[in-house]
Amino acid sequence: MINFQGIFVADSSQFIQRIITPLDFQKIQMTIDIAESEDICLSKLESHLCDIVIIYHHPPAIDILRLVRAVVSKNFPAEMLVIAPPGNEKVLNQAIMEGAFSYYVDDLESPAVVLQLVSRMIQFLSSQERRARQARRGETRAAEAPLPAEKEQPPLVYEEKLKILDRLTSFIAHELKNPFTTINNALYFLQKKIPDQADPVFPKYIHIVENEIASSNRFLSTLLSVTRKIQTNPVPSQVNEILTETVHHIPISQKIKVNFQLDPLIPVSMIDPEQMQIAFSQVIRNSIQAMPEGGELTIQTAYAKKTLEVRIIDQGTGIDPKYLPHITEAFFTTKTRNIGLGLTIAQRIIEAHNGHILFDSMPGQGTRCTMVLPHS
Repeated sequence: MINFQGIFVADSSQFIQRIITPLDFQKIQMTIDIAESEDICLSKLESHLCDIVIIYHHPPAIDILRLVRAVVSKNFPAEMLVIAPPGNEKVLNQAIMEGAFSYYVDDLESPAVVLQLVSRMIQFLSSQERRARQARRGETRAAEAPLPAEKEQPPLVYEEKLKILDRLTSFIAHELKNPFTTINNALYFLQKKIPDQADPVFPKYIHIVENEIASSNRFLSTLLSVTRKIQTNPVPSQVNEILTETVHHIPISQKIKVNFQLDPLIPVSMIDPEQMQIAFSQVIRNSIQAMPEGGELTIQTAYAKKTLEVRIIDQGTGIDPKYLPHITEAFFTTKTRNIGLGLTIAQRIIEAHNGHILFDSMPGQGTRCTMVLPHS
């Protein structure tokens, strides 16, 4: 087993020792360093390779978000485990959004709780996916065996995955569509109660909520279609307009520059605009996630020989050639916080329009996704 390197961050070395001693006693394969502040932790990360940073929220608290954001911005390869008591939900939820693993625990002073959470992280770190990521960064330790060659998924395994996905998405759709209906009914009631002379901000924000619920309902319907035949509702639509609207609704970091290269002669086509917006959104979000340090996102359209082409080009981390054939498979992902359905959904939607989707990528040089649609 790999001997992992960890940093335990809390504001008291005496308190940290009370926690990490049981970890050593349990013979977890990890060397733990101590940092009593965010700055000491960052200094240690600068000086040597680390696999995991354990951020322990114990009064007076370490500034969790400052440290998490610093680790992410400096592109340190360490995973982050944040542990805090209830009452810190907003901070921990934001830490999750920033890329950390976060847990609420009732008894912060119990070594057993920390031991259990760190053990989970050890299992994750020792997984084949983690070793593959280390190998791609050139950081695989000499004691590690090389990864076995990638094998094709047996058809029965893939079919079983689709059955599980069908049951899961049906349950999710059932549980969420009823609350969405209730929210819509409540919004309708509120609209009736808002006087005509009221501040225009009220109808504006009600309209935003209605649009977001409608978008979520469309996504649920598309999610169900991953395992079922997609029924399209084609209407005369302009691809350029759909792309522009899609980008408008996606949060994009200021570090990313969006470069539109849209062919002004693209004709109106018979496509399902709602489903195409979902397909474009999945690919664009993937491209954005591939550029954590920023870069240029190029969105192109072209028309030739009664065929529409949409290209999404990023300057991100790229895709390992051995993974490229599998990226549209259901549940396939190389990301720790992803279930691997986005590109599956995009492919199903494009194929439902009698088109196809292609990916070209080189590690470190970015990825180009080309969606080809027949003009009708």
